[in-house]
Amino acid sequence: MMAFLQYAMQVVMSFLMMSMMFIILPRASVSGGRIAEVLEVEPTIHDPQPPLPGPTFEGAVEFRNVSFRYPGAEEDVLHDLSFTARPGQTTAFIGATGSGKSTLANLIPRFYDVTEGAILIDGVDIRDVTQHDLRDKIGYVPQKERRCSAARSRATCAMPTKTSLRRCCKSRSRSPRPPTSSTRSRKNWRPTSPRAESTSPAGSASACRSPGRWSSARRS
Repeated sequence: MMAFLQYAMQVVMSFLMMSMMFIILPRASVSGGRIAEVLEVEPTIHDPQPPLPGPTFEGAVEFRNVSFRYPGAEEDVLHDLSFTARPGQTTAFIGATGSGKSTLANLIPRFYDVTEGAILIDGVDIRDVTQHDLRDKIGYVPQKERRCSAARSRATCAMPTKTSLRRCCKSRSRSPRPPTSSTRSRKNWRPTSPRAESTSPAGSASACRSPGRWSSARRS
């Protein structure tokens, strides 16, 4: 009987594995096709030949009559834009959602190439240097963070925020405190927290003395 049950379990497990394969194979096929599409994409941004040999940037960014349009779009996102961001100064772009603020920032490290005009850093067109040399001199903070959720949760627990510290202080302020010497002489102190009364024997908090000891101390 035991041998029959073992053989039956092996047959059932084989059919279960077969059904799982019928589910996994179509997903694997679709995922493989998407990966192949990404690998077959031809880059549209190319390094110049020959590039400028290792330029040294000071940080002056100039947009000179810059216009940009996404591929397939009917209108320009940025049109005839000119300004200069000098080193040591803070330059901010304020506008509504969809006005082109993120697009403007993405043009500086050459995530896209401008449709018209030129972007210069210290008088050097960014299209005349390699992408590696250009992005090696730029610090870029994306609008959306790309971090693992587990790593983010660990970092959040390791670094307390103002909100967590405020909640901790409030919880401590609500907890019962032992009375001072003047309070002991006036009346018996009893905890005000219902939780302390229900969990501690004789109606006293576990971290404080019992009222009976204070009463005996007062009589003495």
